[in-house]
Amino acid sequence: MAYFYNDKSELYNGRIIDTPRVDAVPQATTSTYSSVSTDPEFDLDLSGITAQKPILTSTIHTFPKRRNKMYGHFQHAMKPMLNIRFARRTFAFIVLNIFVIFVLFMWCNSSNSLALRAFLSLSVFDFFTLLTCLLSIWVATTQRSVPDNSVQLYSYERIEILLVFSSLVLTMLGSVFILKESILRIVEQPDVAVGRLLPGALLGLVFHVILTFSIRNKALQCVTEASPSSLIQEHVSDLSQPLCTVIPVFNRILLPRIDPFFLLSSIGSALVLLTDVLIQIDLYYTADTVASILFVFATLTTMWPIAVCSAQVLLNTTPPYVLGQLDKLLSEAQTLDGVLEIRNERFFSVALASKDHTDLRFCNGFGLIMAGSVCVRVRRDADEQMVLAHVTNRLSPLVTQLTVQVGLLSNYIIKCHQNYILL
Repeated sequence: MAYFYNDKSELYNGRIIDTPRVDAVPQATTSTYSSVSTDPEFDLDLSGITAQKPILTSTIHTFPKRRNKMYGHFQHAMKPMLNIRFARRTFAFIVLNIFVIFVLFMWCNSSNSLALRAFLSLSVFDFFTLLTCLLSIWVATTQRSVPDNSVQLYSYERIEILLVFSSLVLTMLGSVFILKESILRIVEQPDVAVGRLLPGALLGLVFHVILTFSIRNKALQCVTEASPSSLIQEHVSDLSQPLCTVIPVFNRILLPRIDPFFLLSSIGSALVLLTDVLIQIDLYYTADTVASILFVFATLTTMWPIAVCSAQVLLNTTPPYVLGQLDKLLSEAQTLDGVLEIRNERFFSVALASKDHTDLRFCNGFGLIMAGSVCVRVRRDADEQMVLAHVTNRLSPLVTQLTVQVGLLSNYIIKCHQNYILL
């Protein structure tokens, strides 16, 4: 590659020519060219002795643009999710939820109502649950991209449980701060404007009802199904059974037990509406403080069992309601032909799964994904492979990820168990 200029021209006509110099000089002209080491970027239009511009013999490559790695990873994760209709609906509800939180926050400041502020905490909890729902969709899309269907992403499912636990703890912590402010207001009760209480209660209730029956949050549903009933749920269940006998339409909503967060939103909106009525009738401003205290206790009573259940899963513990079934299966496994003893059993819950899990092989009847290991001592004349198959078949309905170690001598079993590491 060489640089040339025209000696007969007053202006500089530098250019880059990929062919040899003898081929670069046109045959129909007598112009002489000589080589110079000059930057050819000044002759952008390739003007010279002929009006015809030379044809480029190579591709001009531009400099690659610098891209943010975090933005690239985020775009790579969000692109397959936007192709899913449920994910687009979840994004729409997140935007709508932010708008509802902003409106309720402005109305709380204008009305100076603690009851409406306590009811606002439920909308904030809805925002966190929608983010958890997005994570569940991403886990599902990632699981489909795994070539081996037998591989389960337990770490991602535990992240879902962690997000649910964090949302519950943050909501309960906010309720505690509202309770502290309510106790301080008992001494000196300020005036409360009632113009925004009724529309705020209706807006929060309508949005939460639409969100509950339109968005299926897998992680929150799993924790809710596995957790025991709260005190409010038990009393409502006693009242709902005769009601469902008279009106069977309510069976889907009230039986076998009502959704705890739908019940909590109904209680909160009813308390805010009652506060609005009492203030308008008798200027009873203390009703706002009492309503906020009642709603805080309802929030703590509803969310505490769910938070405890999610914490037990995160700590890899065995739920109490599974221990009886585990003991029954272990006693049945010890009566199998060839089994002398079962020892060093270790069982723990890995994650939660809903009843309509996509692959029921990894979920038991309690909505749990459990793992464990047992050491089995067999007779000398027994078939170890047959004993292994029978023990696994007996325990697999409850412990889906089971490791069975079979041996003949007791010392071998103890040594084998000590070298085994649970991941």
